[in-house]
Amino acid sequence: MNPVTPDTTEPHPFSKAAIGWMSALVLGIAIAAGSAVRDRAHRRELETLREKTSVGDKLYFPLAERGTLKLRFAGEPLVLSSETPDPMPESRMVRVGETEAPRYPLYVPSERANGNGEVGGPSWYLKTGPGEFLRATR
Repeated sequence: MNPVTPDTTEPHPFSKAAIGWMSALVLGIAIAAGSAVRDRAHRRELETLREKTSVGDKLYFPLAERGTLKLRFAGEPLVLSSETPDPMPESRMVRVGETEAPRYPLYVPSERANGNGEVGGPSWYLKTGPGEFLRATR
C-alpha cells in the first residue's frame, strides 16, 4: 500500500478577478502618471491665454519711466495723453497690438473695437496695473 502524502501545494491566494482588477488599477495609475509628466513638459502650450482681453496680463507699463520711454506703434510715435491712469474693467479692454521695443500690449475698449478688436483708432491704452490703463495717442 502506498502511503498517503499530504498535498503541499496551496491554492493561489488571489482569484483571477482580483488579479485582473489589480492589473487594471496599476495600468490606470501608470497612465495618469504618464499623462501628468507629459502635461508638465508641455505646460507652455497647454496654459495659453486664448482671450483677447487684458484679464490676466501681467506686463505692466512702468509709470515711473513714462517720461524716458519712447513708444512707437506701427512705425509712428505714441504720446501719453494723461498723467494718471484711468480705472477700467479688464474684461472690457481688448488687446489690439503691442508697441515696438520696448514691447508693451496696447488695448482699446471692447465697444470701440468694431467687434473684432482689430481697430484701435486714434488712441490706445497701456495697462499700468490691475484695472488701470493709461491713454496714449499718435
